[in-house]
Amino acid sequence: IISPARRNGVTALRPTFGRVSRHGGMVLAWSMDKPGPMCRSAEDCALVFETIHGADEKDPSTLTTPFHFRRNRGLSDLRIGYQDDAPEAFLSQLRSMGALLEPMPELPSGGSNALGVESAAAFDFHVAPEGEPLPVPEGLEPDEMRRRTRFLNGRNATGVEYIQGQRRRHLLMHAMQEAIEGFDLFISGSGAIGLTNQTGHPSVVLPYEFGPRNPDADRPSIMPLTTMLIGPLFSDDTLLSVADTFQRATDWHTRRPALS
Repeated sequence: IISPARRNGVTALRPTFGRVSRHGGMVLAWSMDKPGPMCRSAEDCALVFETIHGADEKDPSTLTTPFHFRRNRGLSDLRIGYQDDAPEAFLSQLRSMGALLEPMPELPSGGSNALGVESAAAFDFHVAPEGEPLPVPEGLEPDEMRRRTRFLNGRNATGVEYIQGQRRRHLLMHAMQEAIEGFDLFISGSGAIGLTNQTGHPSVVLPYEFGPRNPDADRPSIMPLTTMLIGPLFSDDTLLSVADTFQRATDWHTRRPALS
């Protein structure tokens, strides 16, 4: 959800883990996969999410919780935080719309080996159909080496290492919830993607401007710039409502490139 949305400037929701069934989708990591909508606008994402969310007997991790999307809702009653890397252009627009913003406390750090181990397990048949990892030639370029070994390295973790990683991840979930206690949402430039991938918290990606993705390049390309809204578990409706309010006051999400 996150990477393609940020690269293409669309609006997207990576929902709270367990709100959308994973049945029928390609597995990457059983305890992290979060299917969600990628659309032109936050309202479109809300319409799709309203249809696809909820418990599914084919996916035992799913559950049904209330979803109340509010079009063009006010912002003054929300406690909205922001990280140091949140784009000022986006923050300024929200302030002009009545939002009261405050800096976020430091978010927890740490990780687990769950993604590597689970993705290796999910793709093991394709990578090592006979039960043994394929040999990796020596002298490969770094990018090629990462591609060749992406689903091999996870096979090297022991059962003890995986269980200990899951224990650390459980503590990380609690630390994340404590860090955002009292906030309705917060704005992040980087998106805390690795953190929320492990904790299951929802995120919304939306474009806020156009500019050079890499200003230091010899010929920087003008691309849609995006930021992310992150909230407590099951705050998917609040995130989409705030994104919708921003998009009703701006037109970044409706602009099209000139193809000539």
